[in-house]
Amino acid sequence: ALRLLRLARPPLADLGAVDALPAAAEHRRSSPSLRRSQRSRCVQRRDLAPIFAVIAGGAASSVAEAVAVRGVAPENQAKYAGSTFSCLDAGAGSAPLPAAAVNDDFCDCEDGSDEPGTGACAGQRETMFYCPNDRSVASFVYASRVNDGVCDCCDGSDEWRSSPGELASLPAWRQGTAPRKTPCPNTCAEEGRAIFKERSRREAALVSGIKQRKSLIEAARQGAINAGKELETVIAEIPKLEEKEREAEAAMEAAKQKAEQIRIKQEKAAEKAAASSTTSTTPPPVPTPAPPEVDAAGASDAAETGAPAAAAGSGEAGGAVISEYTKWMEGAEKVEGLDGSAGKEEEAETSAEDDDFDVDLIAPKEPSLLVRILTKVPGVNWLRKKIFGEGKPPHERAVDEAEKAHREAQNKVRELTTKKEDLERKVREGQSEDEERLAYSGLDGRCISKKVGEYKYEVCFFDKAKQDSISVGKWKGWEGPGVAKFDGGQYCPGGPERSLKVVFECGSTEDLLDVTEPSRCTYQAAISHPAACTDALLQALKSSGPRR
Repeated sequence: ALRLLRLARPPLADLGAVDALPAAAEHRRSSPSLRRSQRSRCVQRRDLAPIFAVIAGGAASSVAEAVAVRGVAPENQAKYAGSTFSCLDAGAGSAPLPAAAVNDDFCDCEDGSDEPGTGACAGQRETMFYCPNDRSVASFVYASRVNDGVCDCCDGSDEWRSSPGELASLPAWRQGTAPRKTPCPNTCAEEGRAIFKERSRREAALVSGIKQRKSLIEAARQGAINAGKELETVIAEIPKLEEKEREAEAAMEAAKQKAEQIRIKQEKAAEKAAASSTTSTTPPPVPTPAPPEVDAAGASDAAETGAPAAAAGSGEAGGAVISEYTKWMEGAEKVEGLDGSAGKEEEAETSAEDDDFDVDLIAPKEPSLLVRILTKVPGVNWLRKKIFGEGKPPHERAVDEAEKAHREAQNKVRELTTKKEDLERKVREGQSEDEERLAYSGLDGRCISKKVGEYKYEVCFFDKAKQDSISVGKWKGWEGPGVAKFDGGQYCPGGPERSLKVVFECGSTEDLLDVTEPSRCTYQAAISHPAACTDALLQALKSSGPRR
């Protein structure tokens, strides 16, 4: 015991320098080599109390257990036990420090681990001061906040120098410069009540959300079973619709062929009518010579004036004699046979030709110029229908109806094929063991919208997201648990494409909580949903340690 006292007792000169001479004290603080040389043979007086207590009790081996190191959490106290201390981030071969170097208000370790209870190593983030905060929740504060005059711990432990005992142990010159001269009030009871109340609320919300999440997972699996049954029906129905589509296509082709045949017949009839019209309206190339009974002078006059010359006599046929000019002008060729034989032959020929056509299918007359123009210009058929009515012959209407029936059959096949693919996807997802995806599968086809600030945001899963009418992205996929991404949105003026990250938070209801813009045209939305409530979150809340 006497040997310990001799080793622990500092020289009188050094004690006087610490207590009575501020200039000398500042010199020691600014001179690490001098400070370390003195530490090898002395300790500060405030660290002598545990040694004297051990000597008085006769248990020198329990010094570390008797005194807790200020600013160190209970689970880390063992790291500071023993007669020496090594910096927590020190590499292999680093020299250990004497135990007296801990909390001696002088920073020896770069990570500040030798000064957990003082502000000597302010400016680093590795070592923080531990606040016990009895009747509340323990917390950590930065070393720079220790003894700075502000009460950061609810129990006031960070301002330990303001306690009466500590102030009295300081030299007079240091008592006058102390940042705080009165102890901090202990507000842990009030703070603890508020913290525990909020924690109970969060636990209850988590428990409720976890139940809803399990229900969502079960609903997704049951939905997959139902989707599988519906898929069987759809698979059996698709071949029937495909057969109907083929029948509609065949009917459409038949209607088109019939319409083409009628069109060809109409063209032939039009060509024949045009040829007949051309023959009846074309004058003979040479004038008709005068009959023999007309004298030369009369013939000359008839040739010059083009007037018809009357013939005398009855002729062998007993019919009237008419000049070719008169025939051409008046269409009098039908008068050639007064007995009507020529007219009957022509009528019979016309009747035989008419038997080859359906009278209802032949256009009664050539369409007007406006109708021809409208039918040639694309996209204005509807205008023709508005002005002149449908006006389509039966064979064209039959083609339109066949094409419409074929399109409807195609659409039904396409829709049922898309439905089949969607059902297959639901079956695959429902059979998955990934409960994270199952819990969110109920969002399929759902949209969540809310006005945040001056814009209305709408997020549709698993499709697209909008800011008012501007696209901020299309569904890309999951980036992690409870984190989804939309990208490829509308370009910002002179900037990147808009994109949106969705972060889900535990909540009993679906709600768009907030939308922020961390960087230009890059948005982040917080959405509450029961799928984000997990057992891991509940356990983390229950076992949460000190606050930082």
